[in-house]
Amino acid sequence: VEGDINPLRDVQIIETELLLKDLEKLNNRLKKVQKTSKSGDKLSIQEVGLLEQAIKKINNGELLNNFSGTSSDDKIIKSWFLLTGKPIIYLCNVDENSLHNPMSSKYYKELKSYAEKNNITCLQLCGNIEMEISKINDVNDKKDFLEIYNLNEPGLYKLIALAYNHLGLIT
Repeated sequence: VEGDINPLRDVQIIETELLLKDLEKLNNRLKKVQKTSKSGDKLSIQEVGLLEQAIKKINNGELLNNFSGTSSDDKIIKSWFLLTGKPIIYLCNVDENSLHNPMSSKYYKELKSYAEKNNITCLQLCGNIEMEISKINDVNDKKDFLEIYNLNEPGLYKLIALAYNHLGLIT
């Protein structure tokens, strides 16, 4: 994002931009719903409370991907279609050596730690290996290539399974 390698800083910059966009959206929604809540509409009153909670979290720099409440609260929250309310996966591109020793990469360690604090999944894969795997058509050759790097499956398969899981889809 900034021209040099610093994944944690880049993630934080992107998250800040998403938070600002969601904050703008929530503030606009709050103005609208406050008008209808004055008439005593129970659903509007409930939404005003949720909006105020969500705005407070965003002002504290918290993503809303884990923001939830009762089933009726969740329906309201989903209706906002927030950018920071979506499931998040951090995908780290590491070199071949770091793939088997993830904590050897300071960037991966920093991002993994940050992700864990924020209840976000962090997955690593090696883009170079994935590119090579994608060029191999023969199943046996692909299996042999994976064995060379001591891998059970391509990282892309792990990413797909993780994405399906985060989205609540059945594979």
